[in-house]
Amino acid sequence: MWIGLAIGAWVLVGASVLGWVSARLHLYLSYAVPAEQPPELDVYAYAFLCGGRRRTAQTALTALHRTGRLTTAGSRVLRTTKTAPPPAHPVEASALAACPPGRRVKGLRAERRTKRSAPVRRIADDLARRGLLVHPRLLVRLDNWNAALIITVSSSAIFGCVASIAWDERHSGPAGRAALIVAPTLLGLALPALAGKLPTALTPAGERALAAHRDRPPDGHLAKALRQVATEGVTTTAMPAGLRSALRRMPPSDYQPGDPAGLGGL
Repeated sequence: MWIGLAIGAWVLVGASVLGWVSARLHLYLSYAVPAEQPPELDVYAYAFLCGGRRRTAQTALTALHRTGRLTTAGSRVLRTTKTAPPPAHPVEASALAACPPGRRVKGLRAERRTKRSAPVRRIADDLARRGLLVHPRLLVRLDNWNAALIITVSSSAIFGCVASIAWDERHSGPAGRAALIVAPTLLGLALPALAGKLPTALTPAGERALAAHRDRPPDGHLAKALRQVATEGVTTTAMPAGLRSALRRMPPSDYQPGDPAGLGGL
């Protein structure tokens, strides 16, 4: 029984190691060779580099609000009755589609629908293809394999300890051999540490493009406001106050059970 369990543990550890190595290789081989000069970025590509999908959605909702297509009512957003030409950018069109006519939609729900839309995914694909961004799917894949490797190796190490105890108490030769087989899987825990921390989303070329775009003067008041939202998110006053309130997440509570009531705790 011990030998069979040991073989199964090694199969799981081996599969995790192969998947982890494959994800690492895929990540580094997927880097595109960026151009020497920083490429031109529109405001939504810039927002993605600044804060990912969520910042891109926030910028689009701000554009719709400032052009009069959306308004807010408490924590909800809704379309206005103003007749206006269709949005000029696909991300803005997705943000408008996330707010059906005649319905009040929670601001965070509209943001979530927008950031998961196809135009936002295409921005990520384009930035990764130009060598400015490590594709988010690759980062998630590597993070999942990293977790799988740690879980399987830790489980095998625990099994090795149990096998060692059983061998010591029963003087069982097969259990002792199983412990010797499984215990070295502790070395697998060193793989993530030796490889270093997970890469960040931006590549060095992406950081240069971000800095170059930030230094360029925006063209007009709306472009300046959208640049500020793309850079700072809901913390900037360039976002309308009502929309800022609708998109702001509640901070985590500092309450600890058993604490005495303070001045405002009654």
